[in-house]
Amino acid sequence: MGVNKDSNTYTITFAVILVVFVGGLLAMIANGLKPIQDENLKNEKKQYILNCLPGNKLITRDEAGSKFAEFVKKRVILDYSGNIVENTMLDADKAVDDKNPNDAFSVDLLKEYKTIKEVDQRNYPLFICQVNEETYYVAPVMGKGLWAAVWGYIALDKDGNQIEGAVFDHKSETPGLGAEISQDN
Repeated sequence: MGVNKDSNTYTITFAVILVVFVGGLLAMIANGLKPIQDENLKNEKKQYILNCLPGNKLITRDEAGSKFAEFVKKRVILDYSGNIVENTMLDADKAVDDKNPNDAFSVDLLKEYKTIKEVDQRNYPLFICQVNEETYYVAPVMGKGLWAAVWGYIALDKDGNQIEGAVFDHKSETPGLGAEISQDN
């Protein structure tokens, strides 16, 4: 007896088997690529930090991972008053750990604003960098764009009085208008 390929049962069974197979395959691929995606996101953040420093605009995402410790000498978390949070001053020789709550690299400023309502309980990351023997302080900034979040990093001089560089990006802004925030002029 042959299978009736025109029946609803055959069509539904075929669709279910196909969906389960393709879904499982996609889940396996996504799990396999997760470490690569996470490393890519870390390198993107490192690239933003390095690109706002004077003379570092051309560092690519691939280079950022290896050059980060060369320029970022200390990572620190500050409280609302600008005081260093205990046990958060990390030197360049300490590997970046985005899962360590004491590493400034792990602080997500957007999450701090969304989840912690008391301003004095929020953490603020600061990256102390050196380029050509000059010290710069790099701080993340974020805000609301017209359609979605806008973020960036600003490099201040050693006195904190002058902006020496800035890099901005966006989640989704209008092409030709808000999307131009990520372009150099």
